[in-house]
Amino acid sequence: MPNGTAARTFSLNVFLTPAPDLPGQWVGHCLEVDVVSQGDSLRHAYEMTREAVELVILDDLTLGREPTLRSAPRDEWEAAYKTVQSRNPKLYTLTELFERESELHFALAPLILNFVSVANVHPAALQEIAAHPRAQAA
Repeated sequence: MPNGTAARTFSLNVFLTPAPDLPGQWVGHCLEVDVVSQGDSLRHAYEMTREAVELVILDDLTLGREPTLRSAPRDEWEAAYKTVQSRNPKLYTLTELFERESELHFALAPLILNFVSVANVHPAALQEIAAHPRAQAA
């Protein structure tokens, strides 16, 4: 990496569940940075949550805050853990996951974000690049 360039990778997860009070809606929660969003499909909720997480992390990095210091409350982690443990999750690619939406009770989808900044460049010029390993769902 050239001088004056810094990179930071965040390996996160988006816990996706059907909205309890809105039929057809899904809720995405990135527990590691306590960001919640929703969408009118599993894919939409994932994308909305991803966008919100990117903005929160970018804001934290721009202001010199550590993004990983914000985290969901312990009871949220425990509820997600119990949900995953109560089923026999299967591994899917994100594409397979989105195609199986009607069969799912929850999904735990990976979210890997790489932020690269160059010295003497405005913080808003940080770039985000993502990779998509396998997701778990049941």
